[in-house]
Amino acid sequence: MISDVPVGVLLSGGVDSTGVLRYAAEETSNPIHTFTMGFTGEEFADERPYARLAAQRYGTLHHERTMTAEDFATVSRSTFGIWRACFRATSDCSLLCNTACPRIRIKVLLSGEGGDEAFGGYQNYRNLLLLEGLKSSFGPAKGLLRFGLRLLGQAGWQRAGKYSLLVDPPLEEYYLSRTETPFTAFNQFRKSIYTKDFAEYLSNKVSDNPTKLFFAKVKDQSILNRMLYVDTKTWLPDDLLVKADK
Repeated sequence: MISDVPVGVLLSGGVDSTGVLRYAAEETSNPIHTFTMGFTGEEFADERPYARLAAQRYGTLHHERTMTAEDFATVSRSTFGIWRACFRATSDCSLLCNTACPRIRIKVLLSGEGGDEAFGGYQNYRNLLLLEGLKSSFGPAKGLLRFGLRLLGQAGWQRAGKYSLLVDPPLEEYYLSRTETPFTAFNQFRKSIYTKDFAEYLSNKVSDNPTKLFFAKVKDQSILNRMLYVDTKTWLPDDLLVKADK
């Protein structure tokens, strides 16, 4: 917080970014700018009410922006050179607060990126812990577990159907990162979109090998710690921290 320029915090109102804001506020008497992005439409979680509570608690100069589809297209074109890639998630847009709030120029930005990977904050960690516990409990009869999850999937709980595919392989064979398994869409369809030579080059054995090596280094750790370790070696440096650094 020793800075001669204004400092901002990307604030979602969640534990990670609010914790960062709390410690930042304790270390400075200067005003802190906070930024929260909302989106039009009905399929997006609205974080703004929670962010307002945190901003009020710590007396920040709070800024909100609601992004429309047209705004997204404009921002994507103007900032493509920063990422050298296309946007993939709404969280990518939240990093563009200087573009969204052009009258406020912030050179130092803090965020809560990486907190969930350090402390197991994502729902998938809890769900896979439960799944692995059930697999152990069913033992040789885990085929019944697979069948039950498939039934739940057919009844409308789509996530259960996806988890049924993970009953047979061990964790180190299906957990490629927080969002990837051998059964996710791209991994299933790659053989149909790759040439034969390229598909053979990127065989399952080659693709899975780095993850298996990471699992081998923490084989004596708990299931949760093993997943967190893999994500700190894959998901963070290959995704979240890349966009934050850029």
